[in-house]
Amino acid sequence: MGFLAKLDDAFVKKAMDKIPGLIRKLQSCINSENWEGLAELLSEQAVLILPTKRVIAGRTKIVNYWKDKKKLGLKELWLYPKTIQLEPCDRFVKLGKVCYARFDASAFISGEYQKNPGTADPPFHGEYCHREDCNWLLCRWYMG
Repeated sequence: MGFLAKLDDAFVKKAMDKIPGLIRKLQSCINSENWEGLAELLSEQAVLILPTKRVIAGRTKIVNYWKDKKKLGLKELWLYPKTIQLEPCDRFVKLGKVCYARFDASAFISGEYQKNPGTADPPFHGEYCHREDCNWLLCRWYMG
C-alpha cells in the first residue's frame, strides 16, 4: 500500500535552483581532477552506465573510472542539462520492528554531454536523490 505525495512549492523552487549547480560542480570536479569533491557528489551506491552498457557500481569505482579517463587523455567533460524533473517518492525506513514511510524526492535530469572539444553530443540521463540530511547525491548516471 502506498500513497501519492505532492512536492511542496518551496521545496521545488529550492531544488530547481540547486540541481544545475550540482551538475556544474560534477563537471568541474572531473575537469579539475578534484576526486574528493567528486566523491562527495555521489551516493555510496551510485551507478554509472557507459555507452558500451558497461556498469560501474559504487562511489569509489566511479571516481577511479574518471581518474583513468583523465590519465588516458580526457581533457574536458561538458554536461548540458536540457530538462530537470522532480518526482516525489516514498522511502520506507525500518526502526526496530516498526516500518514507516518517509517522504523524499528524486530529480531526473536529461541532456547532452561532450568529451573534449569538437566531439559529438550524445545523451546523458541522471538521477539525484534527496537525502535525509537535505543533500542531493547523484545515484544513477547513464551516458548514451
